Amino acid sequence: MSDVNALTAQLFEFLCDHFDQNELEKLCYGTVGHEMMENWKATHAPKDKLVMELIGYCVRRGVLNNLLANVKKARPALYSQKGLPTTSVRPRDPQQVFISHSSKDAELAQRLADDLKYAGLSVWITPDSIRPLEDWEDAIFRGLDESGKFVLLMSPNAVRSKWVKNETKLAYRAEQEGLMAIYPLMIADCDPHQIFRLLDAQAISFKSDGYDEGLRQLLDKMGVENVPAKIAQLQAKIVALNALIDLLSVQNNQLQQTVNTLGQQLEATAIQNKLLIRQLEVANKSVSDLKVEIDSLIVKFNKHDQLLKLETAQKLDWQRKAQELTTQYGVSVAKAVALTTQLDEAQKRIIKLESDLDKTRRRSEASIGTGSDFGSVKITRRDLLIGGGGALSGVALSYLAALVPGGAGTGAKPTESPVATKTIVIPTVGPTMTPSPAIRRINANLVSLKLAPNVELELVRVEAGEFIMGGTRSEDEKHPNPRQRLDEYWIGKTAVTVAQFAVFMAASKHKTQAEQDGQSYVYDGKSWGMIKGADWAHPRGPNSDVGNKQNHPVTCVSWQDAVAFCNWASKSTNLQVVLPSEAEWEKAARGVDGREYPWGNEVPSKDHCNFNMNVGDTTEVGRYSKFASSFGCQDMAGNVWDWTRSAYKGYKENQFNQTWILDIQNTDARVLRGGSFNYIDYYVRCAYRFYDSITYHNLSFGFRVCVPHLSTL
Repeated sequence: MSDVNALTAQLFEFLCDHFDQNELEKLCYGTVGHEMMENWKATHAPKDKLVMELIGYCVRRGVLNNLLANVKKARPALYSQKGLPTTSVRPRDPQQVFISHSSKDAELAQRLADDLKYAGLSVWITPDSIRPLEDWEDAIFRGLDESGKFVLLMSPNAVRSKWVKNETKLAYRAEQEGLMAIYPLMIADCDPHQIFRLLDAQAISFKSDGYDEGLRQLLDKMGVENVPAKIAQLQAKIVALNALIDLLSVQNNQLQQTVNTLGQQLEATAIQNKLLIRQLEVANKSVSDLKVEIDSLIVKFNKHDQLLKLETAQKLDWQRKAQELTTQYGVSVAKAVALTTQLDEAQKRIIKLESDLDKTRRRSEASIGTGSDFGSVKITRRDLLIGGGGALSGVALSYLAALVPGGAGTGAKPTESPVATKTIVIPTVGPTMTPSPAIRRINANLVSLKLAPNVELELVRVEAGEFIMGGTRSEDEKHPNPRQRLDEYWIGKTAVTVAQFAVFMAASKHKTQAEQDGQSYVYDGKSWGMIKGADWAHPRGPNSDVGNKQNHPVTCVSWQDAVAFCNWASKSTNLQVVLPSEAEWEKAARGVDGREYPWGNEVPSKDHCNFNMNVGDTTEVGRYSKFASSFGCQDMAGNVWDWTRSAYKGYKENQFNQTWILDIQNTDARVLRGGSFNYIDYYVRCAYRFYDSITYHNLSFGFRVCVPHLSTL
């Protein structure tokens, strides 16, 4: 900012010293236009006031380079002598077409834009070419500066549009300087001179001759290659591709036969494995039954242990009762020894079955190759006994010896002090796998993942089935096959919060991209900009913190940071934690009926979600729970953009095969969904697609997680 202030001060002094009033007015006309200059003249401002207004206008509009170029042109020698900066004007693209049209003629303008793109031309058209957060008028000035062709759609609507008139005036000025060619198109009866009185180019009729003929004439005037010829070339390529497809189809049939043969071999091996598994289940059942009997004996022993503790004060009476216990439980001790022997034998049978199963698996892997899916199937022996079969028998016998003074059945006399005993608890282990301790089921459609003490992350279930994907507001949103089907999955009820992300940072020692860059693009309360020291823990710069934002979504995180969190969560919970694909995100947000917003089709207000700078910052997650999606997901509109794992491509290029493999080596831009607190309602629609680089981060970027196949764990 200090560089800009120094430049404007130097420029102010130069203009006041070397331009008189008339020269200054001509410079203003050439830089900011006739209409704006007339407004300034009407105020009868002195020369220094006019210079100050001119420089300020150019700085605010981002056209200071244009003013510097005009000053240098008027005073080249003095300009170089004073050391004013040399401007570099971005060259115009002679093949870029700026389409000027009334918003009421937008449908025809968009059709024309698509056809010109197909013919190989670049096209600048509102609103598609306006960048996010870019001022509308600044964007138009940029488009005119970058384009070498100006196409004007003339109609009664255009006559009434001040935008069309202003754009035409600027284009006419560029044409006079040899920078731009104007192509007026008559799409409906009107007086062209009402748009711009100096417009004298011959208009091409899109009214009487029809659209196709008008397009042909326009392309001829522009000297663009004939589109039908391109179509013929494409058709020839299609024929060649079809021949290649036929060849690949033959090869595919041969591969399919090989796969079928391997499948038959795999099926035969699977039958053998099922038999072995059944035998193992029977053996496990026997071990379980024996364990129940041991548990019953342990309960009896514990009861008598309590009795002994109560009688320790009466030595003689204790010795008498101990002798009675020796006589009473002598048979039980022998039975326990017999049971543990049976346990050891059952354990040996399990080990034998497991060895046979391993041999069968090795034979199957040798026959079909180690890369087969069957090679990943492994049945391991469950540790149903505390310390293994042999260890348990030792524990049981030691415990019985402690209960009976002098040893079980030995007849030895008790010692003078009471026997120190302990209660042995053997946990009950069923024949099925217990769920991961990281998962806490709240109800059938909501679970919680434990990341740390008092820090959990909730997931909602999205049931399998079809849903409507894509929107109609722009070409980027249109899906060629709107009805998509996804399997069941679980997705974050909210975005990952500051508290949840802090657990990951403390455990992993990860360094975010913003911390590596030393800065992030944030809002400081007055304006947006790249601020040094801004990161996830200092979201508005080094003097800010997240002490009172523990339940806000974490921000200033890149796509790579979000993936690192997922990898850590996967290891911490022993689950597969990933970012959702944009298809999974959209279904969770809009349900199955194709609604515009998570709550329905009602246009959002400040009560629905955090958007349009209504709050001016992020809010805690779940604040707008009343307007959650039909699946129960919250903040799917506004607050922060959610990173997805999907690369940004056209829908025709994406295949929604629900793969969970994430290619982190792919550096393509990734899709973000949901809008944020500083975007208008157009961007918080469920179907809107946003994207950015995998290393980019700012105050409006966050993420939520997804877990597939949770119900099978």
